Order: sequence, then C-alpha cells, then structure tokens
Amino acid sequence: MLLLITSCIRVRPEIRYVEVRDEEVRLAGYLETLEWAIRDTPFDEIVFCDNSDYEIARDRTGELLAEAASRGKSIDFFHFPGSEGSITSGKGYGEGEIIEYVYDHAPRMREASCFHKITGRLTVANLQELAINEVPENVIGFNDRMRRMDTRFYKMSMKTFRDVMKKAYTNVDDDAGAYLECVFYETFHAAKEAFAPFPGIVEYRGVSGSTGATYRMENRMTPRQRRLLCSPLMRTYAGRALMKHLPHHLYGI
Repeated sequence: MLLLITSCIRVRPEIRYVEVRDEEVRLAGYLETLEWAIRDTPFDEIVFCDNSDYEIARDRTGELLAEAASRGKSIDFFHFPGSEGSITSGKGYGEGEIIEYVYDHAPRMREASCFHKITGRLTVANLQELAINEVPENVIGFNDRMRRMDTRFYKMSMKTFRDVMKKAYTNVDDDAGAYLECVFYETFHAAKEAFAPFPGIVEYRGVSGSTGATYRMENRMTPRQRRLLCSPLMRTYAGRALMKHLPHHLYGI
C-alpha cells in the first residue's frame, strides 16, 4: 500500500497563513511522520515529497531507509522548488502541486491503483480502526455544511486522481475564499465520484502548521453511528443527506 507524505520544510516569507515557520521545528515534525509511517502503519511503500527543495541530510535518510528495509518497506524521497502559486494563490496550491509532481516523477505512484495521502507533521492515532486497505476506491471525509473536504488524510483511487483531481489545485485562490479544501470538495462532487467515508473519526496527532494548534481529537463515535457510516447507503449521493444529521465532528473537518 502506498502512502504519500507532503512536506514544506522551508517556508518562504511571502507564503501567508502559516503559523509554524521555524525550519528545525518543521523538520522534526516531518521526521516524526516518517517514523510513524515506518513503525506504526501497514504502508509498505512510502513517498515523501518536499516543495521547498529541502533535501533531508543523507545520514538521516540513511537511517530511515535502513529501518524501512528491515521492516520490508521502501521510501522514495523527492524535493523540488515549488512554483510561485503558493505565494499568489495560497499554500493549498503548493499541496496540490506536490501530489501532481509525485505522480509525474514517481513510477510507483503511477503504477498504484490507489494511494493514501497525509499532510506531513501529522499522524493518525487510530489507523487500525479505519479499515486501511488496497481496494482502489475513494475514502474521504467531507463536511457538507461547510462544503469542504478533509485534505489532511484521505484515500483516493488513481483513476479519480488522474481523471478528476490532478489539476484541481490550480483553482485555489485563498484571497477569494477558494481554499484547497473547498476546491477539492467542489471538484470531486461536480464529477459525482463514488466514495466512502472512513468508518470512524480520524484521530489526528501533531501540530497544525496553519494555526499552531495541537491535535488531540478522540473518537466519540457510537457503535450505531459507526454502522451508519460503514453502510452501503453512505457510498451513494442520496445517502449523504443523512450525513448532515450527524454531529459535525463525526463526518469531516
């Protein structure tokens, strides 16, 4: 199974809405995500890509590669200088640019039937409860009230990414309120792509780069609510109307 970790270690001064800017602090957070992916997840293919053209020191990547290999896993590291889009349109533009870059430059990404993506510097504490697998489907958290997609962690089929979502980030415009979460939501739904929600709330750990807030959300879902989210009905657009009657924190961001 493939996990993509997106990264921006060296934040340019012109990029707005970023609270955590210290390079060493950010690097430490990304290394924690890498270590989590190696030690605590079932992902055996990991791709790490940084759009600030930061190359992690070879002694550190060597340690990570050795530990991954000892566990039967592989890691690919990519870095490139992001375009001016992160400055003119917003940091969500840069996030989308990373995913497209990896698709264009990482053979294992193009060969995969699906991928999971996590924003670097975050981890998921209850991954074992989220039915992680290699089935080529879309498993995504949506907030229909705010019309946003949870872009922190999701699973996407390669077909959906290639045919629908690959260029969606180019519509990001933070000044106009078209944040990446909003753009992804509208693009995905306009295409009427099939999807399923995760069978539980995603328990994030880490620090938000945008606000500096610490994630400590616990799973407050009842067995009945869990059965509802896992039902075939929730894979249809008609069934999504039911989601709006769930408590806000249970179905998205």
